[in-house]
Order: sequence, then structure tokens, then C-alpha cells
Amino acid sequence: MPTESFNFDYYLTDYVAMFRKMMEATGQTIPPELDAFLRELERATDLRDSDLEDYLSTGAFSPSVGVARVANQSVADGTLTAISFDTQAFLSTEIFEWDGATKVKVQRSGVVSITGNPLFAPSAVGSRFAGLRINGLVTIANDWRGAIGVVSMGCTVAKLYPVVAGDYVELLVIQGSGGPLNVTGTLELAWLGQSG
Repeated sequence: MPTESFNFDYYLTDYVAMFRKMMEATGQTIPPELDAFLRELERATDLRDSDLEDYLSTGAFSPSVGVARVANQSVADGTLTAISFDTQAFLSTEIFEWDGATKVKVQRSGVVSITGNPLFAPSAVGSRFAGLRINGLVTIANDWRGAIGVVSMGCTVAKLYPVVAGDYVELLVIQGSGGPLNVTGTLELAWLGQSG
């Protein structure tokens, strides 16, 4: 049967309901661990069929996306810059959409886990900043660090954040080395579920 026409939501809900009825009819009690697992399966029916297919193939309820900047991006001194990603490392769902540059859009309302990891080229001067920005307006997490010598320096920003369908996330950087400085980095988002 083609997966496009197979409705996982319907069958999953049906099987969970049948199992619960069978347990009740035979007078058996569902252990708390099994009941929690069944509730998680029932919650999964909120996901689109393609997302549930991802769950069945990976065994995890975490539709996600990862983008990376592999080639050096030059960042001017003292200039707030969105990292322009050049590689989509992975995409396990249609919930996220990368624009091919700086933005990862969330296609569905819910709570997401967002993690950004820029890596700055070596410089013993100034400070480094990394931030997560929503919709080009609000910085929701940041990390400021002083230069540590002549080694590459990474920053990490992470946040659990409630989003509305259409929101997008960017990874921002600033550096104060006195001149341009190269940066690479990654941005990862995982959809944790609907809020509320």
C-alpha cells in the first residue's frame, strides 16, 4: 500500500483504543509505564502522517532540522550578523523549512528546542556574541564571551520556545576583534509538540 494513502493517525488511534478495551475486558490493569507510552502514542496522532513515518523509521518523537555554515563567513567588527548557512545537515520532517540562507521557518505552532553553535576564528582581542532571534525582531537567548587567546572560540545558545506557524529563527553573531573575523556554525531545531 503506498504511504501517501496510508493514514497512520487513524490506525494508530484505532490500535491503541482496541488495546485499552481488550485490557479492560479481561480485567487487567495497565501498568503506569505502559499507560504513559500509550498516551504518548495517542499524542503522536497530532503529527502529520509524514512525521509519524519519521517516528517509525527513527524511533524518536523529535521532528527536527539542522543547518550548517561549513565555509567561512566573514563577519565585520562590531556588526550584528545573521549566519548565512550553506548546508542542510538533516531534515526529518515537513514542520521546518530552511530558506537556503539565514532563516529556518517553523510551519506549525508548538514548542521547539533551538540550539545554535557558532565557531569564531582565532583572535586574542575583543569579545564574541551569539544569539537566537525570532522573526527578525526578538533575541530570545544569547551568549557573550571574552577572547581566550589564539584558538578558535565557540559559543552555545539554546532555548525552548513556543512558536506560531510561520515564525522563523536566525543565529546571530557579533565579534569585537578590531577587524573582520571568520565564523562557521550550526543551527538545530527540534519540534517538541503543541503548546497549551
